[in-house]
Amino acid sequence: MKTFGKGNCLSSRKPTEYDHQKTLEACDTYSDGLFAVLALINEVRWDDGARKLIAGSHYELGRRMTTSASNKVSPSADVTPDSVIQLDTKYGVVAETKLGLPKDVSSWKQHVRQLRKYDDKLTGWWSPDEQIAKHDIVALVPLNRAVKFSDVVETVQNHQKWKFERNVAVVGFFKQSGVKDFLNLKKERGELSVKALSDRLR
Repeated sequence: MKTFGKGNCLSSRKPTEYDHQKTLEACDTYSDGLFAVLALINEVRWDDGARKLIAGSHYELGRRMTTSASNKVSPSADVTPDSVIQLDTKYGVVAETKLGLPKDVSSWKQHVRQLRKYDDKLTGWWSPDEQIAKHDIVALVPLNRAVKFSDVVETVQNHQKWKFERNVAVVGFFKQSGVKDFLNLKKERGELSVKALSDRLR
């Protein structure tokens, strides 16, 4: 039996009481986050003029990418953003989803720190040398947290050592229920390199 400290083992812990309502809420939160990622993937790959997805674009959930030696948070390390989207050999988007942001805003800086891992010349794209010319960073957060999360990003941006070199957009998401369920996206702050995409999300 693996122990944790003196005399403490897993079997000595009291089981927590099962709360079915909390389990349902956790499942809903996770599902909403997953649908938000899929909605963003389709929105990034959407050609509004042709009214279809851009041919030759790529995406993957949890794709393994590698940071450079000069990365300010995790140098020369493997990272797995929630989604990686590539339109062509020149442009892509790295997105991270934040589901259960606590009420204590002071702890949110750690999430911004995670985003900074992707503010780097990442390797792992769908190209011969696994690199592309430019990518933006998107933070997907529940809409009711989007304004405050944007404020935290702005605060961090005002400190030179934390400043992002790439575009960072905060996109809020919420589910609209009715006869059918719809997942809505709304850009709360930041711009993306593709103006049409940035405007649509706004």
